[in-house]
Amino acid sequence: LYIAAWNGHLEVARVLIEAQANVDQPRESGATPLFIAAQKGYLEVARVLIEAQANVDQPMKDGWTPLFVAAQKGHLEVARVLIEAQANIDQAMNNGVTPLYFAAWSGYLEVARVLIEAQANVDQPMDDGETPLYIAALNGHVEVARVLIEAKAHLDQPDEDGRTPLFYAAQFGHLEV
Repeated sequence: LYIAAWNGHLEVARVLIEAQANVDQPRESGATPLFIAAQKGYLEVARVLIEAQANVDQPMKDGWTPLFVAAQKGHLEVARVLIEAQANIDQAMNNGVTPLYFAAWSGYLEVARVLIEAQANVDQPMDDGETPLYIAALNGHVEVARVLIEAKAHLDQPDEDGRTPLFYAAQFGHLEV
């Protein structure tokens, strides 16, 4: 099932599911078929796995979940399907990173919007205090920063070194932020 998900083979995945393949069987890394479908952006494979009761929040060993990787890769429709299936939008990795943080870091505006609309915590910090707004400002992702601010993200929430999103926007010359 993992290989079918890796290659986007929808019909093979269906046949394997009908034959009672374990939809949550992880690889050594902890990656499940749903994680791989989310990583590759295979929407229909992800849907079939979810319909077969795949665990939408099963993390890899490092804490990555299907929603994390969909957000990090910008797979908007996969992220939507996972959210509709009640994926935990604020589940943090081992270092505190959330799906919204990944969307902000990568500049995926629409993924960030979907997460915010689903009530993701716009101020949830990583272990070092960085927030989604912090990383959007640091990377110069103006539109993502704008939607975070519209969602009431704190403009002056410092990281562990006391630096704020505004500090990083200024340091790296991101005037529009």
